[in-house]
Amino acid sequence: MASGHLKDPNQVAFGLLLVPSSGSETGYKIVVLARSGSAYSLQILDQAEGQPGSASGLVIAKVAPGKYPGFDEPQAISLKLDGLEAQWIEKASVLYFWQDGKFQTLQTSD
Repeated sequence: MASGHLKDPNQVAFGLLLVPSSGSETGYKIVVLARSGSAYSLQILDQAEGQPGSASGLVIAKVAPGKYPGFDEPQAISLKLDGLEAQWIEKASVLYFWQDGKFQTLQTSD
């Protein structure tokens, strides 16, 4: 779990990595839980179901506002809010960030 200002500078949201009770070897979901009025909304950012090994070594973490270069992108992006990074240790990483009213992705390593 990671918490931060993922969608709104005045509201804390939660990034969650969900794995089935059978273990991380069968899939995962990366979701954001954010307050929407008096309730919470859940948004799926990424998922893999029934794919053996898809969550092997997968962790998530909050990243602070700032500039982040993409793996294959010529220019860095500038985050005004916190972002959520999914990292498959020693494999790849993807940055999820809120921009233009929706979550965007940027592959940051391969």
